[in-house]
Amino acid sequence: DQESVDLNAYLCAEKRCLASLADAIDRRDEAAAWRREADRLQRALADRFFDPAAGYFRDRRLGDGGFVAADGAEGWIPLWAGAASPEQAAVVARALADPGRFATRVPFPSLFAGQPGFDPAGGYWRWPVWLDQAGFALEGLNRYGFQAQADAQFDQLLRNAEGLLEPSGAVRENYDPLSGRGLNARHFSWSAAHLLLRLTGRTGIPAP
Repeated sequence: DQESVDLNAYLCAEKRCLASLADAIDRRDEAAAWRREADRLQRALADRFFDPAAGYFRDRRLGDGGFVAADGAEGWIPLWAGAASPEQAAVVARALADPGRFATRVPFPSLFAGQPGFDPAGGYWRWPVWLDQAGFALEGLNRYGFQAQADAQFDQLLRNAEGLLEPSGAVRENYDPLSGRGLNARHFSWSAAHLLLRLTGRTGIPAP
């Protein structure tokens, strides 16, 4: 019952990837068509999904078109996709640096820390820190020039997420953003994969 900001940001990024692939095999008309579609989505993301009052990207309700006021990981995906304006990215970066929202002990909870009933241990998709989503936040910050903030928050994540810097530690499925305790499955593949991408610098999607 809502329009999803992160789904549209992922689609925008995918279209730019398809344009790059089309360029690589010399299909210039196809590449241009994919870029036109990506540009259209980028404009919609910036115009329709950014809530200036909240300083964040938000989903929209289908019924009345209002913003869904439950800020989570979806709101930083437009930065990862390169779909935010520089001004919008700066405002989102401030939200990501706010201890009352996303700069928790382990940064980037999947739902902001000020949400009523915030309970990372009692949630699964909501509240815990997922390392893939944290990776999107860090890459989005880097993409818009907030390198120092990204480096500091990645260092904070590595130091405070249980076991990540211990030789015998297990990479967990997700983490409690307040205590740092590892949650759910051990030796979790996509958490490990995103850590590896960040540590080796092998991230990125085509620029707009």
